[in-house]
Amino acid sequence: MEASQIDAWRYVACLNLDSGKLIDAIQAFLELRDWEALQNVLRLAKLYGNTKAVWEIRKIGIEQDIAGLQVPDFAEWFKASGIKWFDLYYDEKQGVSFIEEEDAQFIYSTIDSLFDPDEFWSEVLRGSAGLKPERMALLKCLAEHKEPVVDTITFCRQNVDERFRAYCARNGLAILKKLQDGIEGIRRCSNVYLVLDADGIVKIYKEVLEYSGGRLGDIFSREDEIYEHLPQADFLPRYYGTVQVDEELVFLKESVHYGQPLSDYMQRHALLSVAQKESIILSLAKQLEWLHRNGVWYLDIKPENIHLNEDGTLLFDLGISRIVKDETEVDIYLAEPRYAAPEGATRLVATETSDVFQLGVLFCELLTGEHPFASDNSETASREEEILKYSLASAFSKQRQCIDIGLDILDRMLEKNPEKRATLAEVINALEGCGPLPKKRGKRIPRSNPDQCILFPARMGIPHKGHINYISRLIELGFHVIISIQRSYTITERDPIPKWLVMKMVGQSLLDRGFSEKDFSFILTPYYNTRQELQMHFAMMPGMEKVIGVASSNPDVHELFSCHNILGQKAVFAFEGQEYEDLSWGEIVRGAARDRDYKTFKEYAAGGVEEILSFDKIRKMYGKPPIEFVPGVVRVVLTDAVGKIIVKGRVFRYSDTEKSLIWHVNRSGHNAQIIGAYNRDTVVRMDGCQKYLKYLKTEFDGEDENIYFVLYA
Repeated sequence: MEASQIDAWRYVACLNLDSGKLIDAIQAFLELRDWEALQNVLRLAKLYGNTKAVWEIRKIGIEQDIAGLQVPDFAEWFKASGIKWFDLYYDEKQGVSFIEEEDAQFIYSTIDSLFDPDEFWSEVLRGSAGLKPERMALLKCLAEHKEPVVDTITFCRQNVDERFRAYCARNGLAILKKLQDGIEGIRRCSNVYLVLDADGIVKIYKEVLEYSGGRLGDIFSREDEIYEHLPQADFLPRYYGTVQVDEELVFLKESVHYGQPLSDYMQRHALLSVAQKESIILSLAKQLEWLHRNGVWYLDIKPENIHLNEDGTLLFDLGISRIVKDETEVDIYLAEPRYAAPEGATRLVATETSDVFQLGVLFCELLTGEHPFASDNSETASREEEILKYSLASAFSKQRQCIDIGLDILDRMLEKNPEKRATLAEVINALEGCGPLPKKRGKRIPRSNPDQCILFPARMGIPHKGHINYISRLIELGFHVIISIQRSYTITERDPIPKWLVMKMVGQSLLDRGFSEKDFSFILTPYYNTRQELQMHFAMMPGMEKVIGVASSNPDVHELFSCHNILGQKAVFAFEGQEYEDLSWGEIVRGAARDRDYKTFKEYAAGGVEEILSFDKIRKMYGKPPIEFVPGVVRVVLTDAVGKIIVKGRVFRYSDTEKSLIWHVNRSGHNAQIIGAYNRDTVVRMDGCQKYLKYLKTEFDGEDENIYFVLYA
């Protein structure tokens, strides 16, 4: 296709940004004498209520004597639709909505040339009761020949937040964080919140966008209607219905999809096999096929809308999905240019195989890290640039030779003609029997917010998988987790492992799941004589002002933090309306260690436990003299390989043994830093050389406790 033709189509692709682009598209296609494209522009102009564009094409059809471009019903269309969807502008500083003078004069001249103005306005105003208030007010201004400027009287996106927060306060809901800001315009977005509901379960609350009173009301299906239309599926969030916030504002609520974003697996370091990548696409194809069988086209495939967990692939966000019946194509707006099918970019429609094309682009990126048609993966400066770079490339460019994979089914998924494109059934048949979904998770991009923390206080004699699952879900909610290991300097029959080694086990388990050290941190919390001392300890903890909730299923902890949001196990593992019983595997793991039951120990112990201590070493720790309480000072002692003391100092209250030790080492004139905190022996760079820090023993010196480490090369 020639550059002039592609340049003409760019105006259509950018229609969502500015409906005035249609006038430019008309002129471009007129010069090319592309009447079929002009017919498509006419359809879009009528759909978007662009009176100037419809009028212009009508004029062209008459002047060029092109039957297909005539608009014989223009007057009726204008009276029913065109007059209502004038371009509306906002002046946020003045708080007004208005119609530009040029547009108003065009409306007046159109009415004067086609209608009796008094009869026209009387009929139009009677038939426009469903419009949003400000449009209705502006229509009345036009009818009365007043300046078309009114106060912005529809509810604004800014006060949705205020109204929802007031609803939560009235109904005992705690907003943990705002996940998405709502935006107005053709490309509307919902306000979305992460909420600790009144039943103690964390849920997603998402604003339901009402389109019936808007320009493109017939294009969209409300998201709550889609959920109600579909049966429950394990790969979709659980839908819990809607809540009426106030007279105009409705929110739907759904369960949280825990897992790892697919975008993490698209990084080169993810190191998935081709078979595993094929398995991800196969799983998604089966889910899309299920949606299609149930009368819904998804239409928003992108890695951000897909999570992977131990159960497989999970889809969410049905915000632009469509309920379809007998349609072969439906009108859409261009939501995600990078994954747009050609028919979406050029005609703003979707077909049943549009989902297949989007899945094909995702498949190619998963295999190669590159878009199949765009020239490069560099960031774009604006949405218009993104549309032109990706959607038009998908519509008109050949597949890049540098990423020719030679996979027949992928080539067919990326077929530009939707009628020739592979079906979902064919994709499933071609990929059936490929390798399993990835079990070991790839390295994740840090996603937790260091300014929004969850405190996780737990005794953790031997870390088990329940601890790690619990912490993982908190991180997946986007919180930095501060893990407070309680009674850190006591060693008992219940807690035989020194807590600084327990810390390593937990850290290693989280790293094994792909989390980053930026997603969590530790403090070792001493055993205090009284509850008041413990409360004071946490009240004075650095960063406590960033803690928005406490994660524990222990009633004593709930009482200790009575002024905080409590996220028990139920909060992140339960579903609304179902009974949930807290899981506690500590006794099982401890019993297995004491009884030399390695099979049970392996089943329940956290994954990183044996990376720090073998089962035999853990078993031998039982029966040692207990340290029930430390009345004095806790110190760390560093020796060299022959037992000579290098440094000795106190353990700091909100730190851990090794960080405190390194602080004392640096204060003594060395230059040391920890570069591998969760290895079996901590990796340290000291005075330019890599060395290792190993725990040796714990001894009492009167009332004081001394913890010995050795440094070796």
